[in-house]
Amino acid sequence: MIERTQDIAAFIAEQQACINYLASRGRAPVAQREPSRMDIFHDVMIDGFRFRGAIGIDGLMLLGPTGAALEIGAARITLSTRNSDQADQWWVCRHDSGESRINVDSMTATSRHALGHQFGIPVIPDVAPPECKQGALPPGLVGSTWYLFYLSPAFHGLCKWAKKHPRKIRQMQRGSNCNGDWQSAAIAGQYVFDD
Repeated sequence: MIERTQDIAAFIAEQQACINYLASRGRAPVAQREPSRMDIFHDVMIDGFRFRGAIGIDGLMLLGPTGAALEIGAARITLSTRNSDQADQWWVCRHDSGESRINVDSMTATSRHALGHQFGIPVIPDVAPPECKQGALPPGLVGSTWYLFYLSPAFHGLCKWAKKHPRKIRQMQRGSNCNGDWQSAAIAGQYVFDD
């Protein structure tokens, strides 16, 4: 038990270093907007680009400026080629660069890092400090960046949403979301690791 607790503490410290890194690199202007729809829990403008966190059938979704969407916990901001005749562009991708969903190539590097910080999405490739090594994980944990969402401003927005809609969040079906048990985390105000 002590070893697992130490592993979880090390994992959280690594993830906290990553979100702090995104915040330090993401100094672009971010305007918080009041969510206007019932399923929106986080709504921001980053250098004129609007991004929203929404609750969908599959769980927590990132909605981009053009309406494109993907699961937050599976998202990565990375260089990708959509067509073989195009140069690499920056996209928010699902898992890896082969599944590009939201084009963010016209955003500055600072804006992309601000987006990453707002929603807990890693920016890859990037040179990060050693404490963000994305290396060995505690036993039983899958993926190396899924927890970033729980350290983001978007998660705080989800917690506020859960307080306003306690019955609705408890009635939600557990989806195949990459963020684990986000419903319980939103109600508790923090992610709770199972023993």
